Amino acid sequence: MNFRIINNNLSNQIVVCDLNELNEAISFFIQNNGKGLKIKSPSIPDCSSCSFEQLDKIKDNLVYLSIDTNGKLKKASSLEPLYQLPKLETLLLAKESIKIDVSKFSNLKYLSIVYSPNIVNFSKAHQINTLVITSGFSKEDLQEISPLNRLSTLHLYKANKLLNLAGIENLNKLLNLKLAYNKNLEDISQINNTKIEKLHLEKCKKLRDLSVLTNLNSLKELFVTEIDSLSFITSLKQLEKIHFWDCKDGDLNPLFNCPSLQSAFITKDKKHYSHKQSEINDYLQSKNI
Repeated sequence: MNFRIINNNLSNQIVVCDLNELNEAISFFIQNNGKGLKIKSPSIPDCSSCSFEQLDKIKDNLVYLSIDTNGKLKKASSLEPLYQLPKLETLLLAKESIKIDVSKFSNLKYLSIVYSPNIVNFSKAHQINTLVITSGFSKEDLQEISPLNRLSTLHLYKANKLLNLAGIENLNKLLNLKLAYNKNLEDISQINNTKIEKLHLEKCKKLRDLSVLTNLNSLKELFVTEIDSLSFITSLKQLEKIHFWDCKDGDLNPLFNCPSLQSAFITKDKKHYSHKQSEINDYLQSKNI
């Protein structure tokens, strides 16, 4: 047995264990006042089943649960003990071979998944306010996510079939959106019908022209890896922070004509840029005195 405790910014005191040592890990959890449990791949061959009944012993303390067995977990005697965890707020699921109904976690706030058919009733998990899909999302838009009307944060990675954000307009409480490595995403115009304050666009290679964001008046923070032009930001009435890796046309004058801007960070000064980072810093500092 080689249990260890790690700290996590979502929850402290995470006990890490192999699938085949779950029962022993629960005893260790109790002895060390654990708050979270991370279940990894089994350390012995031919271990593909699990009994979750022992979780009942820690149900009043378990607020964080991560299951990432690299697909080795293929059978559980019963999943009901998972659904009877009244304090569980954070759930992370890798691509497993058992079906898990995420709508049955009554107190869940944070859900991180590899999207797959084994994530059951995904669109009925109305209780969550943060959703992270690390890969596998197979839809062309966000209609399946749109019923999750308590979401304030959505992170979507490697959704290779995603073309547009239709459905996002129904997420009335969404404030924080991160889209990364979605190689076919080309239309984000639906975002103008939201109240998003923080937008992160990373390596979405078909999203370089962001003039479509002109009417997103709620936007306060923007991160983008590659962008054609910054000209649109002068119309963003609440934009306070911007960070970008590359601006194609090199014209950084809009940074000086954005009234609400407080901070601007360029990953690297480039020869074709109209201004250097130091000049931008000096201007914003003098403006905000």
